[in-house]
Amino acid sequence: MYPRDCKSLTRVLVVLSVLAWADSAYALMLTDNLIAYWTMDEAGGTRFDSAGSNHLMDNNTVTQAIGKMNFAGQFTSANNEYLSLADNADLSTGDIDFTCSVWVYLDKKDVFKSILSKGQLYEYLLEYTPDNDQFRFAIENGSAAVLANSFGVPAIDTWNFVVFWHDVTTNTINIQVNDGAVDSNADTTIIENANPFYMGWAGVMPDNHMDGRIDEVRFWKRLLSAEERTGLYKEPDLFQNFVIPEPSVVLLFGASLLGFIGWRRSSLSSNS
Repeated sequence: MYPRDCKSLTRVLVVLSVLAWADSAYALMLTDNLIAYWTMDEAGGTRFDSAGSNHLMDNNTVTQAIGKMNFAGQFTSANNEYLSLADNADLSTGDIDFTCSVWVYLDKKDVFKSILSKGQLYEYLLEYTPDNDQFRFAIENGSAAVLANSFGVPAIDTWNFVVFWHDVTTNTINIQVNDGAVDSNADTTIIENANPFYMGWAGVMPDNHMDGRIDEVRFWKRLLSAEERTGLYKEPDLFQNFVIPEPSVVLLFGASLLGFIGWRRSSLSSNS
């Protein structure tokens, strides 16, 4: 019985170790060229970048609410609340591949709601537009834009996962909501500017502040695969714990366990 038991247990341990390692390795893969990651878990004040040093300054007291993961930033347009960071190379783009993902929860849809932007005469902007009642990704101060037509009308008081990206190879700007169909449009060349980065405002007009919650914001200087976007939508906690367990550690534990079982069986046999 012992040899057969050993083989069965060994197979189980190998499968479990491979699965554990693969899941963690996948999460680590998602950190490749990850420039900034704001969990938005802070109760107030500065929102810290978990991937780098792009910490966001609080303006007019952005508060906290229950988030998609843990907590989120709660933005109130009546108070002109937003977060900001001075222009830097990390969050500037130009004509490069980049991707941004964000969980959005709209409280109101009465006027334009700026979610993320690279400032006045923006390089890039994600917003809710009441003109079309949809999410919209625009570049170069609106010289090119794409609406999330495939997703359609977002409901208030509901979390939506929005991913938008610029693809240099195909010369397109793209948007996807809740892992649905991708909407694309031809782009114009994005020209890097010296404007600040904003969350919850576009830095232009006083009537486009966000009303609602923003959570789990990530910015990459690369394109995400369809599988990566799906993974982030289905498992929003992928980034919470992405320490890779070495397979050898798991297997070493398994070997020790097998040795203990063998020793116990041998002891019992010799004593009987």
